[in-house]
Amino acid sequence: MALLLLDPNLTSEQGHHLAYDLRIAREAVRRGQAATIMANRAFAGGVVDGVRILPFFTETCYGAGAAQLDPIAGRFDEFRHLNDVLAEDLARLPRTDLTAADCVLVPTVSENHLLGYVTWMRSFGALDAPLFVVHLMLPSGLAVADAADPGDVVDAQRALYYRLAFRAAREPGGPAIRFFASGRQHAAEFTRLAGYEVPPHPVPIAPAPGPAAAEGPHRRLLLFAGDAKIEKGLALVPELARRLCAAHPDWTFVVHANPEIAWGPAREALEEVARIAARLGNLELGLGRLEEAQYQALLEGVDAVLFTYDPAHYGRKSSGVLWEAISLGRPVIVPADTWLEAEARAWGAGYVPYAPYGAAGAAAAFAAALPRLSGLARASAEAGARWRAENGAGALFDQLGRLWAARLLAAGLAARPREVALDLAGIRTPGWHAVERAGGAAVRWTGQEAVLRFDWPHRAAWELEIAVRGHFGVEQLEGLTARIGGPGTPAAEHPSPLAVSVRHGDGDGTAIVTVAGPAAAGAGGTASAAVGPVEITLGLPFTRRPPGERRDLGILVGGLRLRPSRGARGAPAMATRRTGVAGHPPAAAAWARGTPLGDGSFVVGPVLSGDLSATPDHPVWLSLRLHCPDGPAAARRLALWVNGIPVRLELDPGPPGGDATTWEGLARIPAAVLRRGGAVSAWDLCDTRPEAESLAGREVRLLAVEARAAGDAALPAWPPADAVEGAPGDTPPAAATRDRDGAAETPAGADAAASPEAVPGAAAQGRGSPATDAFDGAAPGATDPGGGPPDPAAAPPPPLRLRWDLSRGFGPLEGPFPEIGLSDQVRWITARAAGLVIEAREPGAATLRLRYRSPIPGQSAEVLVNATPGAPLRFDGSGRLDQAGEAALPLDLRAGPNVVALAFAETVREPGSERELVLLLERVELD
Repeated sequence: MALLLLDPNLTSEQGHHLAYDLRIAREAVRRGQAATIMANRAFAGGVVDGVRILPFFTETCYGAGAAQLDPIAGRFDEFRHLNDVLAEDLARLPRTDLTAADCVLVPTVSENHLLGYVTWMRSFGALDAPLFVVHLMLPSGLAVADAADPGDVVDAQRALYYRLAFRAAREPGGPAIRFFASGRQHAAEFTRLAGYEVPPHPVPIAPAPGPAAAEGPHRRLLLFAGDAKIEKGLALVPELARRLCAAHPDWTFVVHANPEIAWGPAREALEEVARIAARLGNLELGLGRLEEAQYQALLEGVDAVLFTYDPAHYGRKSSGVLWEAISLGRPVIVPADTWLEAEARAWGAGYVPYAPYGAAGAAAAFAAALPRLSGLARASAEAGARWRAENGAGALFDQLGRLWAARLLAAGLAARPREVALDLAGIRTPGWHAVERAGGAAVRWTGQEAVLRFDWPHRAAWELEIAVRGHFGVEQLEGLTARIGGPGTPAAEHPSPLAVSVRHGDGDGTAIVTVAGPAAAGAGGTASAAVGPVEITLGLPFTRRPPGERRDLGILVGGLRLRPSRGARGAPAMATRRTGVAGHPPAAAAWARGTPLGDGSFVVGPVLSGDLSATPDHPVWLSLRLHCPDGPAAARRLALWVNGIPVRLELDPGPPGGDATTWEGLARIPAAVLRRGGAVSAWDLCDTRPEAESLAGREVRLLAVEARAAGDAALPAWPPADAVEGAPGDTPPAAATRDRDGAAETPAGADAAASPEAVPGAAAQGRGSPATDAFDGAAPGATDPGGGPPDPAAAPPPPLRLRWDLSRGFGPLEGPFPEIGLSDQVRWITARAAGLVIEAREPGAATLRLRYRSPIPGQSAEVLVNATPGAPLRFDGSGRLDQAGEAALPLDLRAGPNVVALAFAETVREPGSERELVLLLERVELD
């Protein structure tokens, strides 16, 4: 189960968005749920308090003031544009990895995004959808005094856009969406607007006063706190400060503002406050962003809080500062006839309203409050106790949890189609030869006709994926057919052939064959199959009998996977698009962090962490070899987390005849989990036994860790294929041995006259050569000495080498381009955030040298080396590609893979394509 917070408005660490979201996410983590925040692309991203924050969304919901440019159509244009952009962003989410066990929470939304969210959420199946929860915090367009008040429309367009979204959420079909409003006042407004109940949700902001809060009176009044924005009344503060400081010299007046986003009138007002503070001893000015504890100390150190918020903006808008003041028991002075006054009144806090809005009215309200301050403080203390009893992150998550538990129970009552691996060794139907092993994995040859039986108790269409490890020519595969029924089915009863598609490997004899099955009657597809057991027959146009072989061989199958038809899921194309070539998934690598013991192993308990480098869009198998002195009692208490997400870890005793304390662990890391970490993911292996920290001599130890990209269909086997000669897809069938008769050779590929496809490794010879550090004239990848893992039979790898196959954000080799003086091949950096992987045999210092051409004048890049900030890079050049430059980056490398992350300042679009271009690399060297 996982909590996913979607917050396009989280653009920076300023304001309340980060603190608000983190309060919810931290509570989820505390309760054992994985939590991830999807933020705006402007947010830097990273991990905060164990919560991963990923930059993702394009636009906030606040808009850019289009109504000022076009008072007639501007608001509608903005509404349409922002909802459309949000829909495009949501279509990129890996929705097929969201399950009914997950919860998706939208903590802040306006009318400019709500319809986009609702449309996306309603596109999920009712049983397969996660729990969808939307919090409504911003103005509704209605003014409602209480539940009995019919309300007044104060913003017709805003109210209309909300109502359109509420109607769409109640259309027949699709999953339910749970709406909650932030506070009782908003709950009354949105209930009236929606036409059905929108209850309030607990607000995660509920700080409790500390010991210092009881001290006082302080004779201090807070005039302003937060970002320096003009709508928060910052323009009033200079005049108000003059009046108050002169009239009440025995009081100190406090202003604390964050000037980072201040501009125009707001910056001018803040500069004026600074000049006044320099002259007056009882005006205190603080600048900058405060940490949570510092901010609470600021509120606890005053006797009351005065709000200068402009009623034109805050007439119906909520305020986190007000909630915090109520929670801490502070009296408040607020503009009259605003949400601020109504919320203070609703909770029974001590408050004084002022009107008209302005410095004179606010100063008069403070003077009126002074004789009543002790009574106001008592009322506020009681209101704070009520607030904290009903609000806070714990109370909010309790509300979520009640819905979540009910959702999980309902989801558990219905079986939903999912992807499963069929047991290749367990097939007992006609047309299959005995199980063999190739490259450490189970494989089976078919005859000319092969029958498969499997259960499919769903009405949705199915799809069967066959991983082919060897065959006798393209014609054989292209002629493969499939039909419902077995060999005993009368020809007259044979339905139409099933659709078959073939995706060939890169000349090594591998391929992926996909058979698309029909839906059951009533499912919306061709009604040619019933719910329940399915029997299909695969037919080949011919077979071959190699010399010395007594069998007729069809195709060599390495794996079978059954899943719901991709066309039946309703998922956007982006969510199901595949990359890579069949049989050759992208490379992956894993390593542990920390200090190894003398034998090279690592102690697990209570937690051992490491890194996993892999293509984020491709699943990975993570293999662990473990020493468990206490046997199953210890092995079964191990838990694996990747990027903060719990991942199922299959644990089994080691190979027969081996040490009884050796256990093998295997985990399949889904692509959705890898995408949360980017190019390098973090894994944590936990020994959950209470005594894990005090087991001297009996600790669980990690002996070896390996990552392998998951093939499109074949399942991995232990030992890893790297442990035997050749890798999957590289081992000719002639080298395989039968499971049931270990002494008998399998002359599967012995036919010298057969097509080269019959020997899967024939076209792959020469791969895995030692790498070079520069690529002038040498082509990485298939012709790249820098691509791919080393050949076990080759010489030891060099002390340093570039791993282009693991690096991200670098394009393929191109050129030469003699017209700009490039006689050798070059490589573009094609992403603003790029990652270069350098493999070091031993730890030590090194220098990365780049010879480049920059299309962007003044290009620069921030650098992280293994997550540690490095020296920033500056790239000279006027933007002309016929001018070369050189840069050097000192590195402190550890043994194993190292990641050099580069965050460039700018990119340009390649004319005629969508490719982003950052820097043209003429040469890359390591010394």
